[in-house]
Amino acid sequence: MIKGLHHITLLTRDALASVEFYSEILGLRMIKKTVNFDSPDTYHLYFGDHTGKPGSLVTIFPINEMQNPQEPIHGISAIAFEASPVAYDFWTSRLKAVDVQARKDRLTFKNPEGLTIHIDLKKSLPRFMANQESEIPSQFALQGISGLEITVHKPDRLKEFLLKTMGFRPDPKKDRIMAGIENEAVYLDLYQADPSAFRPKTPPVHHVAWRMEQEDQQQAWQQYLRDHDLAVTSVIDRQYFLSIYFRIPGLLFEIATDGPGFTVNESIKDLGSELQLPPWLESRRNDILLSLPSLETIDQVY
Repeated sequence: MIKGLHHITLLTRDALASVEFYSEILGLRMIKKTVNFDSPDTYHLYFGDHTGKPGSLVTIFPINEMQNPQEPIHGISAIAFEASPVAYDFWTSRLKAVDVQARKDRLTFKNPEGLTIHIDLKKSLPRFMANQESEIPSQFALQGISGLEITVHKPDRLKEFLLKTMGFRPDPKKDRIMAGIENEAVYLDLYQADPSAFRPKTPPVHHVAWRMEQEDQQQAWQQYLRDHDLAVTSVIDRQYFLSIYFRIPGLLFEIATDGPGFTVNESIKDLGSELQLPPWLESRRNDILLSLPSLETIDQVY
């Protein structure tokens, strides 16, 4: 069974702006500085709670060829984080610079690429450790990702797939889908895309990764999805987790394992402090460093 959300991976034109947004404004911790294993001349930066717990993770790929920021038309159209209701005044004041829209139970604003970001203000038991390096008081800190908004041309078909094939469940109180076990679940709100607005573009969201505890469970899902006529990749070693990928119209999904985790090459204290490469790329470290843009300014930011 899928436990919940593992991470969501975004694209950005400006790594520095994204670091400032996620670490400085939102208070997430950069818990891993590595490269895109499929394109090692590109950074892959991970942000999350203090320990890098799945469910709190946002990762970014900086890409130079990304188009100008614009509203997502097809795919993931918004990400929602969670915070305590006592954080309303704190976040309303902190987000003034990004043109926040505030209501009692939700704050809404944009990330540097124009993707809608929500902060859902609701009472719940804390599941994540606040970033101890952030200036944000722990009682106001974000508590992981609470939900996603998905805009597609055929939401009814997507709903059927999510319920019947992925095993997600309808929310008994709202017209939305819940993905994951009870205390780990995230909500999925589905919306109808405007056909007249569709045009080819680089989406701000690259993929969504769902959480699986064990490798044998992941392998069972791999076969299960293939039995449902989905083209699923082989298991790919991402060093910090194992991954499989598959596509449905408008969306790329990943199923990622919990382990081995982000402390395989850094202690919790040192997470995100140095560029980390997988063993199969270490022999190319010097060449990779020469191909990557300088992160001196980024290092000073966080």
